[in-house]
Amino acid sequence: MDIHAALEEVVRWCAEQTAAGDPEAIEIDCHATICITIGECAPPWAVRMKCRSSAGASAPVAQLRYDLERRNWLLHHGTTDGWCEEDEAMSGPDVGPLLDAVASDRDGRYRGLGPRVRHDPD
Repeated sequence: MDIHAALEEVVRWCAEQTAAGDPEAIEIDCHATICITIGECAPPWAVRMKCRSSAGASAPVAQLRYDLERRNWLLHHGTTDGWCEEDEAMSGPDVGPLLDAVASDRDGRYRGLGPRVRHDPD
């Protein structure tokens, strides 16, 4: 199911629940955020992938969050308290430029991903 269609269905359901109850007393609402966390994994990642297990040493270094209402991606970097605030995050309609920002800043905000490896097909 398309994520936007799913959100619309949930919003409709919430409105129906509010209308069926006592709208003066309580309103049923929903909020949706899609998060993709990019992290560095210590070896043996191939063994963990083969066993379909994510257990092991891993450290998150970046997080992409999709705002369904704005239809926009936010790229968050790590801080000592978790993830940066929304006003510090980079934003854009597509993930490509945001991933390029992570790839070009491996010594700054997104440290821990190791040397940049890029394969450009000829």
